[in-house]
Amino acid sequence: MIPLDIVGLKHIVLLSIWIDYLWEQYLCARQYQKSVVVVEQPIILKSAMTKKAYDKARTYMLKRKRFTFVKDFVHVITSSIIIVYEILPMSWAHVASFTHLDETLRNSIWYLAFTTCLSILYLPLTIYEVFVIEYRRGDEFLAWQKLKTFIWSQIILMIISSALVMVIQRGDEVLIQLWITLCVIIFLVGTLYPLLAPSKFRQLTRLPEGALRTKIFNLASDLHFPLKEIFIEERFKRPSCQIIYFYGDSITKNIVLCDQLIAKDEGDGCSDEEILALVAYEFSHWYYNQAFKYVLALEVNLTFYFGAFYFLFKNPQIYQTFGFVEERPILVGVYVVLKYAMGFYSTVLSFLFLQVSRYFIKQNDRFVTRMGKGEDLVRALVRLEKMNSAFPVYDWLYSAWHHDKPGLIERIANIRNDDFKFE
Repeated sequence: MIPLDIVGLKHIVLLSIWIDYLWEQYLCARQYQKSVVVVEQPIILKSAMTKKAYDKARTYMLKRKRFTFVKDFVHVITSSIIIVYEILPMSWAHVASFTHLDETLRNSIWYLAFTTCLSILYLPLTIYEVFVIEYRRGDEFLAWQKLKTFIWSQIILMIISSALVMVIQRGDEVLIQLWITLCVIIFLVGTLYPLLAPSKFRQLTRLPEGALRTKIFNLASDLHFPLKEIFIEERFKRPSCQIIYFYGDSITKNIVLCDQLIAKDEGDGCSDEEILALVAYEFSHWYYNQAFKYVLALEVNLTFYFGAFYFLFKNPQIYQTFGFVEERPILVGVYVVLKYAMGFYSTVLSFLFLQVSRYFIKQNDRFVTRMGKGEDLVRALVRLEKMNSAFPVYDWLYSAWHHDKPGLIERIANIRNDDFKFE
């Protein structure tokens, strides 16, 4: 392994944690300022949400960000104390004294005790977040639900951590096998899901004959999309990004529309042209073969992540940096690498992966715009925003760092800019 100065490495880890923290605070400050300034809802969104709903979402955003400033500060101070004062080896020393227990059990006990102590430390923040920020009622019931969730999560994590220790104990070959297995699973899920998307438990009905059905089939024919049938799914409750989807093999595919798209009353649902624009948007996924590209991006992301983890986990200087001179407990090493050593790396990798998703969104919007349906897509997106109660105004840099697709206002601006180019 590459020799590293222990003190210097500790400073690098601390510096990366604080750079990550300060950058996140800068982004949150930009979003907070944006929320403060935009008191009146943008004109484009007036038909998407009422003034009351907008004010409520804005108030929630401001309170959430103020809480985030405090929460993140507590977390970064806690992490710094754990590293500087070498809390991890101190906590491990108490568990290591149980010499009559095997290594797997000792690691699991340490993880349970350590994470429980952290949860207790963060308990005041959790209570404030649940009972003040979230505006929930029925405090006793909610507290009991939170407690049950914590207990079950600890039990599940104990099982997973024990399995992880046993896997690592079996040698490097098992880690490589685990990486290969995960890559195969991701590939199979990404390949098979489009074939099996609608389960037999979903209520699908055939789209009746009419102008909309004819227009969709004509659009599919123009793009050489192998469309076989069009269905409507009842009681379909999903985010707007999945409000239309298709499934099937490369020879025949079926399209499923959310029943909320179909106008039942005057002013409800989307017009035929708006639905057609959304369908064209879905066709662009197939046209650009984005499902395969997305799976490929996942595979690359996983490979880099495993490679970085393997290098750091096998480096003894990592343990020495956090105060472990003689012992190298497996689960502590995993925690140190994932939580601290790879924290900044994971943040950057996550950002790059988000950019792949955002690029696909822009590519799809441009595809629809080139077909002359840009304004229809804009109207459809505004209508779909009614299903979303979140604050719709985002700072562009905050959105680029946190969201897998541009905010609605930014997205509409991009569509109209492309629409002007293609006129």
